[in-house]
Order: sequence, then structure tokens, then C-alpha cells
Amino acid sequence: MTNKIQYPNILKNASMISISVACTMVLSLLLRMYLPRLLGPEKIGQLFYAESISLIFFSFLPLGVSVYISRMIPPNPSHTKEILSSVLFMQFVYGLLIAGAMYTFLMFSGKDQATIQFTMTMGVFAGLHIINRETLKRTTIAIDEVKIVTIINIVTKLVLVGTAFLLLYFDESVESAIYALVLSEVFCFILLMTNFSRKKLVSLSIDFSVLRAILKVGLPFYAANVLAAVSTEIDMAMLGSLTSSEELGYFGAASKLVGIFLLFVPILSSSVTPALSVAFSKDKASFIHLTQQAIRFLLIITFPLSMAMTLFAGEFATILYGDGFEPSHKIIAYLSPVLLLTYLATLLSSALSISKTGKTLATVIFVGVLINVSLNSFTVSLGLAHWGVGGGGLAVTISTLISEVVGVCLLMRLFPGKLVNTKMMMLIVLLEVPAFLCLWFFDALRETPLVYRILGFGLTPLYLFTIGALKRSELVEMMKEIRRR
Repeated sequence: MTNKIQYPNILKNASMISISVACTMVLSLLLRMYLPRLLGPEKIGQLFYAESISLIFFSFLPLGVSVYISRMIPPNPSHTKEILSSVLFMQFVYGLLIAGAMYTFLMFSGKDQATIQFTMTMGVFAGLHIINRETLKRTTIAIDEVKIVTIINIVTKLVLVGTAFLLLYFDESVESAIYALVLSEVFCFILLMTNFSRKKLVSLSIDFSVLRAILKVGLPFYAANVLAAVSTEIDMAMLGSLTSSEELGYFGAASKLVGIFLLFVPILSSSVTPALSVAFSKDKASFIHLTQQAIRFLLIITFPLSMAMTLFAGEFATILYGDGFEPSHKIIAYLSPVLLLTYLATLLSSALSISKTGKTLATVIFVGVLINVSLNSFTVSLGLAHWGVGGGGLAVTISTLISEVVGVCLLMRLFPGKLVNTKMMMLIVLLEVPAFLCLWFFDALRETPLVYRILGFGLTPLYLFTIGALKRSELVEMMKEIRRR
């Protein structure tokens, strides 16, 4: 980092959220190991399908409120009291309408009673999860209380794991897992609202003029937010509709494991995004420079994560899920090149939501979703025919990779100012090449003794220095900055 960091809250907030992510990741690992082993591929596939459908429908819930919060609350934290109750009232009413639409969809789709019951109950989880994440947690972070979010995240995850183990001990069913998810989000909602109440930021009045002002700012980004949420769940929803619950179980297990490697996404959202908002309000040059710094940081941290996914896919899946999920191994490896692209897309989408209109961002995401859905529609059957069991998940993974490449290129092209030069673009390509080489020789690689793969992984820092992604002077300065903060 050649320039001195000008936004001290980034490191402070990133440190706090890192603690939260580390703790919740350990707890999530316990649950991710337990559920697939206990339920098996078919039942876990039923859970994944209910989750994906409910999250797709309830992605319509935020109504662009999160954009308003990110823009308006950090400069004026007291504004929270003026909007919070009105926003929650609006989302509650809208949530009931969404639940009715989801029930109608399930009925007309000819789903069996068990699937309808699972999905409707998961709808309660999805609604509360999105309100907690997009409204309450985002507002808490916007008023600079990242520590509170850190504590609540850890406590909520403890409640989830404890409740899941208890309920599943007495009844090893999909319903028990769903009830545990719902109860944890209810508990999280109570904790967040208690914090707002303690700070006297909750008003019992509903102000429709405030709602109109919020919607005026947020609705232009509404389509973008919905499409972004849909894009994360559409693969599972389509695979569940086009194949069996067992096939979805293999792909879902791989996707959930890869989710662990996306641990820096909440750090980005909680530390970098508010700083970008402040930088953009001051001057464009600072905004571009800070975004470039964030991209460099992402390139450095995602490369070893991507290589670990590729080199140790089988070991990760076996340790977490046991021997019954062998078809997931190759899917995990094939998802490794997607990791860097997902991080870049998340960062660039956050930056564009601050600097561009919602229509621009929605167009980019829509193109990516359209490509993904189109490819999924005809590649799933081809994947099953070519690879057999697990082939549908591999086909969906390749479709996702193609759509992510297109999406990231469009986001870079639309960014205000010159964000990515030829040198940085070459750096991105060089960081993806090793993952693709490992995929090309995947069958031979997984037969390679573990010790040699560990030694190969140990060369990742050397590769970063060799291609110029990481420089000694930058590393020394970054460590000094971290110690000083």
C-alpha cells in the first residue's frame, strides 16, 4: 500500500467483523458437518430447495431500503429514529404479501405437501434473515456499532447450533433443522431491536412521508438488489427443479462449503462500503483510489483460498460431510475460480451502488442472471449425461463461472473513472491461471499424495511475490498500520 490509509474506521471495523466471522465460521462448520451426515444427500437436498425458493421470493422484501441506509445513516446516525419503525412496518406488510405469492407458486407448481410445508416455514426464516441483515444489522453498522453486530452474530450462531443439535437429537428430520433456523433469526431480531430500544432509536409512529422518501432513494436500486439475491440462489432452485433432491444435495453441500471461503464478504460490507460512501461524498479521486486498494487486497487474500479449494477439495468434503458426498469433490474444485470473481463482483457492485444509478447496476446483474439461467436450462442434462451423478452440479458451476466473468467485466467497464489498467487485468488473469490448470489435471491431482499438495500450496506466497501481486514494502507498511490501529 503505497499511500497511507486515510480511513481509520476500515481497519477497526474490519478487525471487529473478522472476529465475528472467525467465531461464526467455526460454529457454522459444526453445523455444516452435522446436518449432511445426519440427513444424507436426499434430505439435505430438500432443505436446500426450501431455502433457495424462500430466499428468492423474500429477496423482494428489502425494497431498496439498504441503499438508503448505506447512503443516509452514516453521515446522520440520529436519522435512524425517524425511519426504523416505518421501515419495519412496511416490510412486515410486504412480507405477508410475498408469503401469499410463494404459497400460490408452490401450489401451481404441483409440489407435494411436505415440500410446501418446508418452504413456507423456511419463508419465516428467510423474511427475518433478510430484515435482520439488510435493515437492522446494516443500520447498526451505519451508526458505527460494528462491535454490537459482532457480538450478536456470535450469540445468534451459538443459539442456532445449540438449538439444531437439541432438536435433531430428538427428531432427525428436515423440520427440526428448519425450526432451528427460524428460532435463531427470531432471537437475532430480538437482540437487534433491544439494542435500538436501549439507544432510544425506536419510535412507535409510522410516517408515510418518510417511507416515500426512502422508496424514492431505494427503489431505483430495488431491481439490482433483487437480481443480486436471486443470482445467489437460482442455481439451487433450478437444479432442484430439473433434477433430484439427491443431486441438489451434492451441489448444495459443495456450495455451502465454498460459502465458508467467502468469509471476507461481510468484512467488505461492514468496513469498506461505508468508507467508500464517505470517500465518494468528498471527492471522486479518493473514491477510485480506495476501490483500487480494496481490489488489491481481494486479489491477495482470495488466491490462497482459491488454491486451497482446488488442492484439497476431497479432504474438505470428506472431513465435513463424510464419505457419502464424494460427487461433491469435483464441484468444490470447479467452484474455486468463481471465488475471486464473486469477491470482485461484490466489491464493484457496492461501489457502483454508491456512484451509479440503480438501473445501471440492475442491467449488469440481469445480464449475468439471464446468461446463467439460459446455460443452466440446457447444460444440466448434458452434465448428467457426461459426468453421471454430480454432473448436474458441475454443469451449473460452469454456467455460473461464465456468467460471473461477463458480470465482472461489465462492472469494471461501467465504473466511473479508470479503475482497472492493463497491469491489474493481467494480475487478475495470472491469479486465475493456477486454478484452471489444477482443474485441467484434477483427476491426476487428487491421486497425488497429500504431502505434495501441501507443499504446492506452500508456494502460493512465492507466486504472489513473483507476479507482483504482493510487494515486501507494501506488506511491511500494512503490518505497521495494523499494529498501530
